[in-house]
Amino acid sequence: VIPEPHEHMEYNAIQSISDPDTYDAYVYTPPSSKEGKKFPLIVYLHAASQMGGDLSKTLDPTAVGTPLYEVWSKRAPVELGRHFIVAGPHSVGEWDSGKVLKFLDFLLSPQSELPIDATRISIMGWAEG
Repeated sequence: VIPEPHEHMEYNAIQSISDPDTYDAYVYTPPSSKEGKKFPLIVYLHAASQMGGDLSKTLDPTAVGTPLYEVWSKRAPVELGRHFIVAGPHSVGEWDSGKVLKFLDFLLSPQSELPIDATRISIMGWAEG
């Protein structure tokens, strides 16, 4: 059963970012992220079915249930939408752990302009991710 969008929850739109040395990605930030607060980060590494093509593949319907897809579709649990930054890098081939760590460094850098709490980071994936 696919949940309906949460009408009582305000979600920000996802934005695309690019680290020229690693990956393009979609990033979701909570509505209150402009208040100077830092948020935990969830990095979601997509499955093989989203590899190849361009960044939009990370939002393919086969990604239903993943953190990025759920905040994008406005069906994520309220706690996820309000209290977490979600990043979904896109890989055209197999994931490279060194490249993923460099991407994480980029997300934590001032260049990304993301209010990430560097003490609360989770990296998760599905199948190939």
